[in-house]
Amino acid sequence: MFFVKGIRRLELSGHILPGTCPICETKSSVQLLVLQPYVHFFWIPLFPTPRRARTRCMVCGHEQLHKKLPVGTIQLFHDLKKQSRTPLWTWSGAALLAVIVPLFVQSMGEHFDEQASLLATPAVGDVWTMKLGPKWYTLYRVEEVRADSVFVRTSGREAHGGIVMLAAMQADSTVTYAGERRGYARGELQALDKQGGLYSVDR
Repeated sequence: MFFVKGIRRLELSGHILPGTCPICETKSSVQLLVLQPYVHFFWIPLFPTPRRARTRCMVCGHEQLHKKLPVGTIQLFHDLKKQSRTPLWTWSGAALLAVIVPLFVQSMGEHFDEQASLLATPAVGDVWTMKLGPKWYTLYRVEEVRADSVFVRTSGREAHGGIVMLAAMQADSTVTYAGERRGYARGELQALDKQGGLYSVDR
């Protein structure tokens, strides 16, 4: 999967430095910039990082990075930095995550509770998604429910390759359940779930 991530830099303010450009020797052409770097993911700003200085000649474009600037220029940068503010939108991704993550955790908790409830009260027609191995799934359907045991019929269909292939198999209306009949004691169901063999229950 391809991810677009990295650091972008926003110019907050600038100040013309005395003297000339060391490359093109143009007088009063070098600008000291206050840069606000921020981490982004798919161009969505996540959070800002410490501000940095950079000089740029407005004539020839020559630049000098923060670590190569003289002490006097760095001191001026610190003075300029006090006059600029980090835009709030550079925190927008972090703010979004602060809302989404708790909702996701709550949703997952509700999902697991629902799955546990379905497993504790099996019904004829329930479809079990079974995990056979890494990115390897198959489907069972509950055929009979007794007081102490549950019987399922295997589908004979398997999905290899992860969630996308699994979703395609689950949505396939041509899947039939005419394979091997298997029985599970009620006490085995929770163990089957905890061991990771039972991936999900759909009713």
